[in-house]
Amino acid sequence: MFQLVKLWLFSGIYSIFGLAPGHSDIETLRSYLAQGNAAAISNLMHSSVQLSTPHGEGFYSKGQATMILDKFFRSHPPRQCLIVNQGSSENGAHYSIMRLETGNGNYRVSVFLKKGNTGLLIQEMKIVAQP
Repeated sequence: MFQLVKLWLFSGIYSIFGLAPGHSDIETLRSYLAQGNAAAISNLMHSSVQLSTPHGEGFYSKGQATMILDKFFRSHPPRQCLIVNQGSSENGAHYSIMRLETGNGNYRVSVFLKKGNTGLLIQEMKIVAQP
């Protein structure tokens, strides 16, 4: 009985704090960022994505964006990635702001996602150096 009460309370907290369907997609992305896994991140990308890194920005195909992320991770090996904030809008767009700690500094990662056929897909990702 106690387990059922805990489950009921947790489900209420889950909906109060807006941990809606996009939460697991964002947690998956956080995990891939922490691993520096550009190939896995590409599986969460739209066919074209706006990408900004300390080395430049632009609209890229999924393949180009993957190569740019891979280059970034090779020169900035991740140590950990933490979700700072996340949310969604009424039109189905989701966002997440994360802190990526690397061997060569800390970065703020802002990601904007929209629902696709297979779940949330990355439309835009910005990686900005933090002081």
